[in-house]
Amino acid sequence: MKIVHVTSAHSRNSSRIFHKMALSSVSFGHNVSLVVADGKKNNFKNSISFYDVGRFHNKYLRFFISSLKVVLKAKSLNADVYHLHDPDLLLWALLLRGRGIKVIFDAHEDYPLQILHKHYIPSYIRKPLSIAFDFLQMFVCKRIYGVIAATPFIREKFYHQVTKTVDIKNYPLRSEFELSLSSTPILESKSFVASYVGGITTVRGIKEVVQAFELLSDKFTLKLAGNFLETNLQNDLQTMPGWSSVDYKGFLSRPDIIRLLGQSNCGIVTLHPTANYIDALPIKMFEYMAVGIPVIASDFPLLRSIVEKYDCGLLVNPQDPIAISKAVQYLNDNPNRAMEMGHNGETAFVSSLNFDSEAILLNEFYG
Repeated sequence: MKIVHVTSAHSRNSSRIFHKMALSSVSFGHNVSLVVADGKKNNFKNSISFYDVGRFHNKYLRFFISSLKVVLKAKSLNADVYHLHDPDLLLWALLLRGRGIKVIFDAHEDYPLQILHKHYIPSYIRKPLSIAFDFLQMFVCKRIYGVIAATPFIREKFYHQVTKTVDIKNYPLRSEFELSLSSTPILESKSFVASYVGGITTVRGIKEVVQAFELLSDKFTLKLAGNFLETNLQNDLQTMPGWSSVDYKGFLSRPDIIRLLGQSNCGIVTLHPTANYIDALPIKMFEYMAVGIPVIASDFPLLRSIVEKYDCGLLVNPQDPIAISKAVQYLNDNPNRAMEMGHNGETAFVSSLNFDSEAILLNEFYG
């Protein structure tokens, strides 16, 4: 099949779009292209053709004009399957329909819910805008071939109105972690390293994590990797006593992240209980499992079902620094149990919680 991925907002090197979905389809023998709007020009890489329509820095121009340009470019490629990755593309998605052509929308997030928590949108229009977008989303999706959802929760929101719906979860790639698999971290040592990787924000629990390390002795270190996504957040954290236990690494490449995690004793993913996170599947948790370290995760029903099923870590109230510090202390005091949890997580990742199995489902859906 000729499959064209279309995005006006994501990078051409997007983990989900390029590394996972597009490359997996190439391995299944399909002809794959990506239409992007990043200003990096046309290119050919890993048997995939990239078509660039140019970049708008203004987000409002991107929303309306870039989305139209990528859709028109995609239409000119005469594909069998068009796979759309951004909510703004729904404005023009029906232009891609044609005889024998399948158009798919990939719901990376619960966008109507996300709108309610966008701080740059005036509060008085968030709810009506969310309702309007939900109507547009369902109106369009009922008229295209189907929907791919990033989580089971998002899939359920579509399923009753769009029967051709499947969830393709954003698990890590096994190939990224092959060198680290079966390399058990050294848990019995004079120091204990906990890691937190990914975008750093208040609602992802960073303040409580730093506060937790204030309650621990100086043998405990928090290695922090990622960009600060809120103005002044880094300055605020640096005034906290717990910051003396933080080793901030900044933004790291994928190989460096995997190396960092391989040298850690546990991984922390304590998202706040916001509507956007309660039913999310944070990729960092599966990355921690992939390298064989126990996780300390928010005690939400979805995450609890995974942590308890695979016995791969501890659950805490993400807004309770004392609970987080006690979980870190427990893993330090019980190295054999921590090693067992880490091994269980790695086994679960290798057997089922990786993108290899999702790639099969994706390409069956295309078929």
